[in-house]
Amino acid sequence: MEHKTVSATYALFDITDGGEVLLESASADNPLRLVTGKNMTPFRAFDELLAALSAGEKYSLVLPPDEAFGVRDDTRVLAIDKKDLSPGGLFDETRVFPGAVLPLQNEEGQIFRAQVIDVQDVSVIVDFNHPLAGKTLRLDGEVLDTRAATDEEAAACGKRHCGGCHHGGCDKGGCRHDCCGHDCE
Repeated sequence: MEHKTVSATYALFDITDGGEVLLESASADNPLRLVTGKNMTPFRAFDELLAALSAGEKYSLVLPPDEAFGVRDDTRVLAIDKKDLSPGGLFDETRVFPGAVLPLQNEEGQIFRAQVIDVQDVSVIVDFNHPLAGKTLRLDGEVLDTRAATDEEAAACGKRHCGGCHHGGCDKGGCRHDCCGHDCE
């Protein structure tokens, strides 16, 4: 497979209920930069579309939930005992509150993010679904530049800090939504 280095603008919209809510964007001044075929976007269809386009081409791509961040799964909403969120025996209300996103770790050491839905007397209700699960999304934008990726570019994107995620890479604070399949923080 030939990998391409692509620079593009984009605007990501939530269009779930017939409306149009802008979630994030990248302008020509600070474009998305990636190497196609390296899982650098969370959407396979977006990667494939960018690989097929030429510089100057505009695009619009609608992603139903199953092609975006998945369908909401109510079994991923769980009650966690407050004791399990109380290091040293103290529950931290300044850190654990409705709307907060918590990094939680399982027995195997994997880290998951969960959004706090409710804080009750003895438990905390958390949602392990991606915040955009169940949403229909639309990406609009334009390819600014595209060319065959060098062997070095393609190889570098298999590493933890690929340097090609949103807005120039992890080292510039650009990764969002696990765009490279890893967490840059």
